[in-house]
Amino acid sequence: MQTLNAESQPNQCVQITKIRGTNSNWCSGKVHHYNVGPDRAHYCRMMLIVLRGNSGSGKSTIAARLQSELPGSAAVLSQDYFRRTIYDDQEQDSHAHADLLEAAAKHCLAKGQHVILDGIFNAGRYSPMLNRIRSSVNDSRFYAFDLSLEETVLRHQTRSKSVDFTAQDMVSWYHGWQPLSFVQERRIGPHETVAEIVSRVLESR
Repeated sequence: MQTLNAESQPNQCVQITKIRGTNSNWCSGKVHHYNVGPDRAHYCRMMLIVLRGNSGSGKSTIAARLQSELPGSAAVLSQDYFRRTIYDDQEQDSHAHADLLEAAAKHCLAKGQHVILDGIFNAGRYSPMLNRIRSSVNDSRFYAFDLSLEETVLRHQTRSKSVDFTAQDMVSWYHGWQPLSFVQERRIGPHETVAEIVSRVLESR
């Protein structure tokens, strides 16, 4: 899906700083130029995109595609990276990483960057943090994967991360459909393609 080279005329030239990489590389920059037509101009405003779902849902894949298609500077902040890499925290219930993740998201938004948050983000434990970040921006878009345990295990087996944890680990983490109470969260089903999901998020539907 080509979202950055619109057919509409006249086009406007936009300088875009893409923050490359989704995990350890999230703050190194590279400059690109694209022609963005009027139908995509609204994407240039700062936005917060939150992708929630059980492990193996496909959150990181969608986050990376969104980062590559969003005009403007876009940072992907992965809960797994903050929790498992920065803090080396293997306990699923720990919140040691949450303050840093919140600070990083607010920092990027304050600098005029789009922010894409991806993680399990259990609704009972992370709702207050996500709501505080949401209050930092006018345009926030929340999406959550609604997949069966069996589907997430199948998807996990196709990933390079499949050796990092087992299906039994995923069973203990799985919480099913768990919508947030403070925002209208859009549901992502098992039959949607990557391109369809990315298009939905960019068009806010």
